[in-house]
Parts: sequence; structure tokens; C-alpha cells
Amino acid sequence: MNTQKIQTSSNVKGFTLVELIVVITILVILGTIAFLNLGGMSATARDSQRTSDLNQINQQIMTLQAKSGMSYVSMVSGTGLSLSGVSIAGTGVAVGSDYAAGDANYTVLGIDKTKMSDPTSAGATKYKMGATTLVGGAYELAATLEETNTALVMGTYRPRTSTSASGTITGTGTNTIILGASDIGKFFSRDTIVAVATSWNYTGTITSLVTGTALTLGTATTQVLATWGFVYLADPESSGLIGALGALDTAVTNKGTALPY
Repeated sequence: MNTQKIQTSSNVKGFTLVELIVVITILVILGTIAFLNLGGMSATARDSQRTSDLNQINQQIMTLQAKSGMSYVSMVSGTGLSLSGVSIAGTGVAVGSDYAAGDANYTVLGIDKTKMSDPTSAGATKYKMGATTLVGGAYELAATLEETNTALVMGTYRPRTSTSASGTITGTGTNTIILGASDIGKFFSRDTIVAVATSWNYTGTITSLVTGTALTLGTATTQVLATWGFVYLADPESSGLIGALGALDTAVTNKGTALPY
């Protein structure tokens, strides 16, 4: 009868305390790296959601305006939280019939509001919108991007920061300024402008605009007929249409600075 003898050894060693500490430390480091990477991916995903949301809202705004001619101002809600005034069309404009800023009005836009809010706030923070009937009618949508800490802005409004044009100033009373061909399209009806001639400056509001060429102004209080001059916005549009922190419930920020930007 064959038998086998199984030998056991008492020399088997386990992990030492130092080895366990090293392994645990490595695992902690790997876990931290993984957590940070996942956090970055989440920020990227949230920024992608913000971009997608604003694109969808933007498309709906353009569709409604094209189909029904709906005013952009009517698409804004929460205007009690908005900025009291901004520079539009060459003058300060307060919240009212010509300007509104606040949350996008999802009811008017026909969008499910539960699906249109900043992804970090569980529906508490709405995307911001500013709109005006001036400058031919324009609007802006805005949100803050996490990864770049910049403002994502969409819309039709483009601030005119240094608009100027040359033109021939004709007539007295209701003053008419004829713009040169290269300056057509720089101004809109209801813009407040300054006309600078050889011997006088005149500030007035454009009461009519003929194909972007003839700017008809109101009656000047003091006027000397001039044959040549320059035209400027009385107050440049140095900011956008979205309100700043303290005016809106949650500010949209651009590199840490609240809009207007």
C-alpha cells in the first residue's frame, strides 16, 4: 500500500504592516485620481447639457418669432429680478416695454421647464434671457460654463461699442443725415445719436430710417446748418442684455465676473 507524506512548512509569511500601509496608500492615491477624473468628466457633461439646452431654447425662440412675430420681450419672465437698466440704442433703458431681463419664460416658449434648468441646481437655477424691442429687436440667452468659467451666450444682440459714421447733414428743423455707403446699417430707428458738425454738436433720436441711409432726427434746440459731420451713438452699448449678481437671483458669470460683460 502506497502512501504519500504531505509536508507542511511553518515558514509561510504574511504581509508586513509596512507592506499593507504601502498598498493602502497606493489605493488611496489611485482612488483620488479616479475621483478627480470622474469629476472633470461630470463638469464636461454638464457643460454639454447647458450648451444643448441653450441651443434648444434658441431654436424655439427663432421658430416662434418667425411663425407669429412674437416679441422677444414677452419670452422673458421674472423681470422683477432683472437689472434696472442697461445701455441700448445709445441711451440707458430701464426694465419695461422696451427691455426685459430675467429667466427664459418656458410657458410662453412651449418648453417643458423641468427639463430646462442648470444641471447643478436640480431645477433651482433657470437659464437667463435678456430682450429688447430696440435695435430692430434682439435677445440674448446665457449660462455659466464650469470647466472654462466663462459665459455661454447665444442670441441676436451684438453690442455696438464704438459705432460712428460720416454723413452729410442737411436741412434745419427736422434734421436729416445722409450716411455714406460704407456706414449703412450701423444705426436703427429710435437710436439716440450725437451728430458732430463743424460748429455744433446735436443730440437727438432717430425718428425714421429710410433703407438705412437717411437718418431723420427731431427738432434741434440750437442748430447751425452744416454740410458735413460725424454721427455717434450718444452712449455706446458696452454691455449685454443680461443682469448682474444682486439684480438676478443667480448671476451668469464670465471668468468670475457677473454679466453684463
